[in-house]
Amino acid sequence: MPVRDLDRILDLAVAALHEQDPEQLWSPLAVEILRVCGAEFLVFVSRDWVGCEDAVHVWLPDGTVRSQVGEHAQQLIRHCKPLTGYYATSNDRTPVTASQVVGEAEWRDSVMAQRKREALASDHILGVPLPDASEPFRGCLVHRTGSGFTDEHLAFARRIQPLLAGVDRQAALLRNYRASTAKAPSGQAGPDPAEGAAESGLTPRETDVLALLADALTATAISRRLGISVRTVQKHTENIYRKLGTSDRVTTVLHAQARRIIPVREVAARPTPGRSGGIHSTCR
Repeated sequence: MPVRDLDRILDLAVAALHEQDPEQLWSPLAVEILRVCGAEFLVFVSRDWVGCEDAVHVWLPDGTVRSQVGEHAQQLIRHCKPLTGYYATSNDRTPVTASQVVGEAEWRDSVMAQRKREALASDHILGVPLPDASEPFRGCLVHRTGSGFTDEHLAFARRIQPLLAGVDRQAALLRNYRASTAKAPSGQAGPDPAEGAAESGLTPRETDVLALLADALTATAISRRLGISVRTVQKHTENIYRKLGTSDRVTTVLHAQARRIIPVREVAARPTPGRSGGIHSTCR
């Protein structure tokens, strides 16, 4: 893979960590995937589509989203055979194309391929699933016309899989965080938590760590939840303490609650200093 593409993936990762709006996380990824793969459009699949009524959103190379997709086209995109069947019956989460699953000649001459060419102007489909195998398919489906996906495209898809998974986790954390702080204790709408975090100089990833500190998770547990190293969690924690002017977990959580950065809740009991997994041995 060209070094410039690897550098771009790193740039996207950094940008994702500083994005406050979970709905804005996917656009830069869509643009980059479409650019590198020379594809016409892609869709992000968040859960099993079979039988659901969610609208299909099509991402275009300029980062815009088309929501007005005809019913016939939506059904073709939603079922996306043979990829959905392949991932539903296999634990393999390697990016593959439709022609790899059934054979190039078989795919080219198949009824499904013909329907996609007529309705979507799409000759080839690449599936880039998230590593999580709990759903039949979650990830993105990349549509390309003309020649098929190359080995370089597949190598890029494998490289970007961890970033897709990380952005998916980050989007879920941001949505949960916003939902948990959307209402003040009185039931009235409270201040935007993102504004409180920004006023305190906290980055979105530091805010994620802060919310998990409030749940009394250890640095090890936080690292697993966020997919980062324990050392990175400790560094984020140090930054949070410095920016909020605190020196321990309980005081930090109380300050953050007072500033409406995280919801007001009962603060977990402080672990005994020096105990394995406690605050002094992991998060300070």
